[in-house]
Amino acid sequence: MEFTLLGGVHARHGQHTVTVAGAQLRAVLAMFLLEPNQVVPLERLQRAVWDETPPARARNAIQGLIKRLRQWLPDPTARLETAGAGYLLRIDPNRIDLYRFRELTRSGREHATRDDDAAAALFGQALALWRGPALADTGSPWLLESVAPGLDAERLATLHDRIAADLRLNRHRELVAELTRLIGEHPTYEPFVSQLMIAHYRSGDPAHALEVYRRAAHHLAEDTGLDPSPDLRALQQTILRHDPVEHLAPTIPAPTTATPARPVAGFVPQPRPPAAIPPDERAAVSGAPQQLPPAPACFVGRADQLAVVTAALDTAGEAAGVPICVLYGTGGIGKTWLALHWAHQHTDDYPDGQLFVDLQGFAPATAPMPQETALRGFLDALGVDSRQVPPDLDARAGRFRSLVAGRRMLIVLDNARDAAQVERLLPGSPSCAVIVTSRDRLTGLITTRGARPLPVAALDPPESRALLSIRLGRRRLAAEPEAVSDLVACCGGFPLALSIVAGRAQAHQDFPLTSLVGDLRDREALMGVLDDDEPAGSLPAVLSWSVTALAEDHVRLFDLLGSAPGPDIGLEAAAALSGLPLNEAAKALRSLERVSLLDRGSAGRYHLQDLVRLYAAGHAANAVPEHQLQAGLRRLADFYTHTALAGDRLLSPTRPTIPTSAPTPGLLLPTLADKDAANSWFRAEHRCLLATQQLAAKLGWATTAWELTWALNTFHFLGGHLHDDLVACETGLAAADQGTDPSVRALARCLLGNAHARLGRYPEAKDYFTQALAVAEAAGDRSSQAYTHHLISWMYGQQDRDRDALDHATSAMRLFDDLGEEAGLATALNQVGWYLAKLGNYGLARERCERALALHRHHRNPGGIGVTLDSLGFIAHHTSDLTTAQARYREALDQYEGLGHSYYQADTLDRLGRTCLAAGRTAEAHSAWEQALRLYRSQGRVADAERVSRQIADQR
Repeated sequence: MEFTLLGGVHARHGQHTVTVAGAQLRAVLAMFLLEPNQVVPLERLQRAVWDETPPARARNAIQGLIKRLRQWLPDPTARLETAGAGYLLRIDPNRIDLYRFRELTRSGREHATRDDDAAAALFGQALALWRGPALADTGSPWLLESVAPGLDAERLATLHDRIAADLRLNRHRELVAELTRLIGEHPTYEPFVSQLMIAHYRSGDPAHALEVYRRAAHHLAEDTGLDPSPDLRALQQTILRHDPVEHLAPTIPAPTTATPARPVAGFVPQPRPPAAIPPDERAAVSGAPQQLPPAPACFVGRADQLAVVTAALDTAGEAAGVPICVLYGTGGIGKTWLALHWAHQHTDDYPDGQLFVDLQGFAPATAPMPQETALRGFLDALGVDSRQVPPDLDARAGRFRSLVAGRRMLIVLDNARDAAQVERLLPGSPSCAVIVTSRDRLTGLITTRGARPLPVAALDPPESRALLSIRLGRRRLAAEPEAVSDLVACCGGFPLALSIVAGRAQAHQDFPLTSLVGDLRDREALMGVLDDDEPAGSLPAVLSWSVTALAEDHVRLFDLLGSAPGPDIGLEAAAALSGLPLNEAAKALRSLERVSLLDRGSAGRYHLQDLVRLYAAGHAANAVPEHQLQAGLRRLADFYTHTALAGDRLLSPTRPTIPTSAPTPGLLLPTLADKDAANSWFRAEHRCLLATQQLAAKLGWATTAWELTWALNTFHFLGGHLHDDLVACETGLAAADQGTDPSVRALARCLLGNAHARLGRYPEAKDYFTQALAVAEAAGDRSSQAYTHHLISWMYGQQDRDRDALDHATSAMRLFDDLGEEAGLATALNQVGWYLAKLGNYGLARERCERALALHRHHRNPGGIGVTLDSLGFIAHHTSDLTTAQARYREALDQYEGLGHSYYQADTLDRLGRTCLAAGRTAEAHSAWEQALRLYRSQGRVADAERVSRQIADQR
């Protein structure tokens, strides 16, 4: 029996294929076949099946898939065994096509050059094992995005080796058609480009060989912004000189072991090197956060400064205090590059993870990031459930310090405004180490925390030359040494300025460097005085020169980006801002990226460096008419607002709707397919949405500011962004009061009251709720009255004022009933039933909850169904109907699992355990409590976890 990965996951017995039923089962089998005889942790199996969003009972589901796989495995010599925290497949690797492919490739490389006929045959046998795209039928985004590209890279490397052997066998004429097809599929893959150039040249056609080079250089510039490699350029020069190229056949060899586009733990031939697990996969396996952005590709020099950072942080775990190194210097000088380069060199010193945050301390269009927000990001990365993030700043900081205590972690705080902004972001344990970057010297940290200061100066001339050499190549620098010296002097050792110059020179290979020097020297600084610490000449000149070389549409987008709200921007938002079609906006962004005017992050979002953003805004003030700037910002605000409103309806389909404005005519809005898509969009755009709301308020766009308040409210609640919601609601109330619609004014007060209530600020909440009721009653707005009573009921319930909660829930129920708003009525009925049950009126409570359940089912509201079933379980338990209580609780758990409501799931499991115990089913009670205990602990609900732990201990 043989197993295949290269063209579908299945087994073969002779000429017969044994299929594997179900994509999830194929994904699990693929994980074991990729790493035969190796333990595959449960967490990685979950990642393969569900990527980053496993269901609440993922462990149980994986166990079910393992059971099915054991039953399916048709060959007793392939055994699936439990091993520690995972499973392994005992099997001879030679029965897996991937490993036979690798063995044939290895053997072919041993024969290469000494017996090319044999080598070509072996490579051909290896490639014949591929029957289609690897892993294509697994349906696993993680396998297809993280593993399959690496396998395909191995195939391309083997194919290159086979063609190299054929070239050495003088089969160049036969190879032209095949290589032409391959370059059509992989236009920037230089090994194939060089081979086709050689095949054409040896066939007596140097013109076609040079045309292949020209097209490849064009594709490289368009797609990557890079020049052809030195070897490829050397081949072009050889052909231009009509020199013989026999010796060039193997000059651009394929790697001996193909490197995946995104390397994945263990998916390389044995034996695996110690660093086989890359940072992003180590996080998935070990739970250690790996938040560092990519290491800078063109880092040069700074050996002395790197040594200072090492000395400053080398005492982690030994010194009495937390080791801190402060990198300070002017904007654009390379502080972040230095921090990231050092951090990536020392990841192995911090096995418990690395945290990173851009504090936006000197972002010109964005206020410094609040400490609450930064801590929220750290707690998310450390696995804290969103509902368990403390609302209070000091409590949130304390929780963070508790989680990192005793752990070997590196924390990078980038772009800090002042010492106060980082104070609560510092760990308390000396086992951690901290790097802070800032334009400020942060003397407070130095005097009170013993931080080691490190001024980051400009690159010296040799280092600047080295950076330009990496970007432009030694030959181009050697051709114009005086111009290079002038460029280095003009850029003043600023890495940002050097990168922009290099980007421009790369985009124009025929552009003499002397003309760049002339442009720089002829221009005066255009940004004025940025800060006292900033240079006044060279960097603005480089920026202005880069912008004037862009196409008109690209310049307009750049100008508008300088005023765009938020720390970054996505492609669709950039298209809305510029008014360009999506493909044209993408082209403009790529153009700006190529000349280093903006950066593209790993999530596909674009970011302008602080100095560049400031320059863009200043350039727009002189180049863009005010009405065009306002129109662009209006389109962007409408894009964010109306997409957010659509996303909110997906997150809460039964929520009342509000009247909304119409978007700008012709504006293209994205289609969010479902709740998961809406959540992902909100997470990506959250900071931009908040900034847009503040911009709208500043510009007097009151309707937009209010609509964003409403659109963000559900996401803020579900994600636990309570402080952000408070600020948004305060802005929304100010905007609502600029209008005359009493319903909007009432609703705005209602939302602000609820924001205070969620933070436990009950006096403030009650005040705003009272105002909301007064405005709604005066206007005769019964819908807003009902909604307000519902939220007041929830507030009183949080304070254990069940009688007051029942009164307001009853008012909400009557109003929703009179209005015929069935979705609201269903929620209010369950609310009434719950408080009646808590007060002991079980008969009426059951009637209210059963009616609520029928309405929730009619409106297909699974969340409402689950909560109401839990209420009915509670009522059944307290009326001694234990069989019904168990059934209701289990039905509620089924509803929660599909929604990921782990918070409610824990409570229902706890109550189910009590019911099982009362029914004499002790084992089932313990099982339910064990599950509840795991959830309570994972959510940080300490008191609930301790209570359930005592319940378990009392029954043993």
